[in-house]
This record gives sequence, structure tokens and C-alpha cells, in this order.
Amino acid sequence: MGNTVVAALDGTGPLVAVVIMLAGLAVCFYGFRLLRIVLALAGFAVGTLLGYLLAGLLGVSEDMVWIVVLLGGVICGFLATVVYKLGVFLLGAAAGYLLGSMIGAHLGANLPLLVPIGAALLGGILALVSQRAIVALATALSGSWVAVRAGAALLGGASLRLSDLFDGALAPGSGGAASVGFLVAWGLLALAGALVQLRARK
Repeated sequence: MGNTVVAALDGTGPLVAVVIMLAGLAVCFYGFRLLRIVLALAGFAVGTLLGYLLAGLLGVSEDMVWIVVLLGGVICGFLATVVYKLGVFLLGAAAGYLLGSMIGAHLGANLPLLVPIGAALLGGILALVSQRAIVALATALSGSWVAVRAGAALLGGASLRLSDLFDGALAPGSGGAASVGFLVAWGLLALAGALVQLRARK
């Protein structure tokens, strides 16, 4: 069922990868200032994931999967911009899902979906409780993830799969040094982005 979606999201060229990397850097360092745009993107990301899961549960045909996925993304993206608190929740949930899927993969969790979903709910709740700090942290984490993913694809000469941007599971066995280097670059860039945003609001 997922072949149609995966095929549609695979094999972007270097120009698209550069644009995605620059967009990631903008979100990483200016996410709070670009909040409305970031909320729409976060809502769209969460909506596409929910649409994909819903399509699987309903047994939607391959030809209709991408329609359900895009429809979920558009609806959630729109709601995220109109309903501010919902948008903040989805932003926190997107960052939580990213971290949760990464942690679940590296810990070898038996229930891989349970970890990111739980982390997504926790991230969404925390974003509502402490909006400014969590929004800055969430945008720094998400933006740096996208930027480093795209940058790694460019440096490695490989085509960037857009599906990778939603996949927090950086395979532990896919090259130790490369994996550690990726995590270090992601962490340092996220830290820099969070510090810049937090200092800018003082």
C-alpha cells in the first residue's frame, strides 16, 4: 500500500535538497519569528502521517493513498494556522515524534510505534504548558534535523528522499561513524538554533 507514497516522495534532485536545507536552517534559527509558517508546516507533517496511518487502517487502495495523505496534511496544516493552540500542540507533537522515533530505534524497542506516539503526545502537551521555550526548542530540533538530513544527502552525493525527513529512525547499523557524526551535527545545530531563538526573545 505504501509503495505509491514512498515512490512519490523519493529521489529529489540536488536543487530541491538545497532549498530544503535552507528552509530547515530558517526554521532552526528563526522558527519563533516564522511561527505561523512553522505551524502550518508542522500541521501538514502531522496530518500526512495521520493520513497515512488512517489509509492503512481503512485498507485504502494504492491509487487513493496519496490523496488521503495529502488531504490529511492540508486539513491539519489549515487548522494549525487557524487554531493557534492546536498548531502549537502539533508543533510540539512533531518534534516529540521525531525524538521518540529516534530513541525507539536506537533502544531497539519492541513496540516501535508506541515510543514515538507517546513522545508526540508529551511534546504536544509540553508545548501548550510552556509555549515560548518549547516552540523555540521544537523548531530548533525540527529545523536542524531537516537541514542536516538534506546536507548529508548533498555531501554524500545521494538523492534526498522526502520520506527520510519524517523518519527519525537513523538506522543504528547503517554505518557507526556516519551515524554518530550525523547525531553530533544535529545536536550542535539544534543547540545553536535554540540559543539564538531564546536570546533573541530576551
